[in-house]
Amino acid sequence: MKHKLLVLGLLLCGFLFSNQASAKLKIPIFYSNGTTFKTIHKLPDSVKIEGQHVNMGIAFDQFSIFWMPLWNYGTIQYVVVADNGETAWPLQAEELSFLKDTYKLDLKEKPSIPLGTQIGLKPVVLIIIALIIWGYLPKKKKEEEPANDESASNQE
Repeated sequence: MKHKLLVLGLLLCGFLFSNQASAKLKIPIFYSNGTTFKTIHKLPDSVKIEGQHVNMGIAFDQFSIFWMPLWNYGTIQYVVVADNGETAWPLQAEELSFLKDTYKLDLKEKPSIPLGTQIGLKPVVLIIIALIIWGYLPKKKKEEEPANDESASNQE
């Protein structure tokens, strides 16, 4: 019971502080769209930019619903990401090779998005679409038993 109340409370708070999906429907949808930064390698504490410790990461554009990635798009590039995860600095080829050689980082030629982020909510969306389609398919009617069988059982 406490678990249900906690989930209900979290959903209620989310609905109160969410963006409006439509002026007509007034259905709250939690979404975000824009550049996302992911840390892929931790760097020593001595590596700082503008007084902030940074780590090796990637930057890419992402559309998210309910804090889960749905679609990744745009170019993926290597960046150095501040610990807060909100600030990043792009890297030139020379800077990237310097970091790679200095800190012995295993970096691919082309950066890639982690698998969990690539998949995101896609399976959930596919299941919802499949259920909607299944709901619209005509149902097979059960064969009705003859009325004589019911009357025969009532007489006994």
